[in-house]
Amino acid sequence: MNTLLERVQKYKASVDRARIEHIGGAIGIPHAEVYGVMEHKSRGGSHKDRAVAQMTLAKIAAGELTEGDTVVDYTTGSAGNSIAVLCREVGLRAKIIMPSNITEEREQMIRAAGADLILTPGDHILTPQEIAAGISEHQIWVRGAVARARQICTEEERHVLLNQSDNPNNPRAFHPLAMQILDYFKDLSPTHIITASGTSATAIGIAEVVRARLAPTQVVAVDCQKSASTWALKYARDFTHTPHKLFGTGPGAASPIARSGIELIDEVHCVNDEAAYDVCREVKKRGLSIGPTTGANILVARTILQDEISSRVVIICHDSADRYRSVGL
Repeated sequence: MNTLLERVQKYKASVDRARIEHIGGAIGIPHAEVYGVMEHKSRGGSHKDRAVAQMTLAKIAAGELTEGDTVVDYTTGSAGNSIAVLCREVGLRAKIIMPSNITEEREQMIRAAGADLILTPGDHILTPQEIAAGISEHQIWVRGAVARARQICTEEERHVLLNQSDNPNNPRAFHPLAMQILDYFKDLSPTHIITASGTSATAIGIAEVVRARLAPTQVVAVDCQKSASTWALKYARDFTHTPHKLFGTGPGAASPIARSGIELIDEVHCVNDEAAYDVCREVKKRGLSIGPTTGANILVARTILQDEISSRVVIICHDSADRYRSVGL
């Protein structure tokens, strides 16, 4: 039987291949050079497959994760399912910590893949009664999930935290993707690569390769208007977190990864979550099934193309509409 390291290496190789397709027609701009990286066709159904495989592999190589251990992490996006699928495939246990008002489909997929799922208080505005009872914003939404994940790994033996928001192997996981995108277009580099921003690892990892290869490509991050932590960090502005449905963005605070690499991101655009859902419904009629973060990316691509019609735009298509039926897709 192959070692755990070999099994994860094999799994990583299977999720590192980029699937790039022209999607101009699907998004209503048939003559524009708009391409999608179809990450929703990966084994775990999202771009997070890359990050989870890279972070897990690094933990094994460092001797921090071995046969029989439990992989633990917090998430509001797609990382939970990616962890659950990888662990099922390579023979590890998984424990996912997630706020309670994430979509039903995510909960079902994580449990179906065999992972343990622990739900923490969901995203909401604290009531006077909760405040009087001593409940703080640090106990809800992402912060509550992070705190619970860390507590579990402190108290439980053989539980290993991936810690995606502060793990350098998260952005590093997107180096192969960036290289494949640039190689696909050869001398005709894309003018823009657009990706949604949660931890900002995807944007920063891509930007590291773009800078290293001196490619004339702008890396654009897309943030949620209702919780624009990446935008606020980039432009030194204040922001207010309010509950939203653009899961995978707007965590309520800029991650350590974002804080250490924000200068690599060329632009950050804010998008309304309901507008992103409208785009998903629109393009689904043309045969493209996407999740709302990809809908947000498309909105930004349209804005760029209005100003620069000759642009060659690459959109990261993070996941599919199947994960959001319970919230309107």
